[in-house]
Amino acid sequence: MTELVTSEELYRKFESVIVLGKSDAWTLAVFEGSPSGNQYSWCSDCVAASEDLRAFLKEYHGPVKVFQFKVGSENEWEGENGHEDPFKGRFPYLSDLPTAVLFHGRQDVARTIAPRKADLIYLSQRAEVLEGMIEEGTWKPPARFSGSSN
Repeated sequence: MTELVTSEELYRKFESVIVLGKSDAWTLAVFEGSPSGNQYSWCSDCVAASEDLRAFLKEYHGPVKVFQFKVGSENEWEGENGHEDPFKGRFPYLSDLPTAVLFHGRQDVARTIAPRKADLIYLSQRAEVLEGMIEEGTWKPPARFSGSSN
């Protein structure tokens, strides 16, 4: 039997990519419920969105790095263990699953709940537009988000 990875361990993986990553990197993060049994996820909306995500990942070859982050078990997400899920109570402060978030470094630039393929395409294209604006000097994102991850 496979040992379950806790939401805290999953959050540390998220932190290692986003919080501790390059401050000028473009990342599209898709947050989903963790697998449950033989299912893709315990989250029915995540299962419904999974085909759109697979299609996007198969076709997308742009400059934005795409990551899928699992957030833990349904019990952890719902706080049934007496502790708030770290993805809800800390940065990125999620409220629903699945959620796609476009990050520039640690800055949350745009997000959508229950993303479809068109939403993922839009977010990745938005990063390219904003990168052009950075190069032109018409958009100046903060050098680094100063909030605490705790």
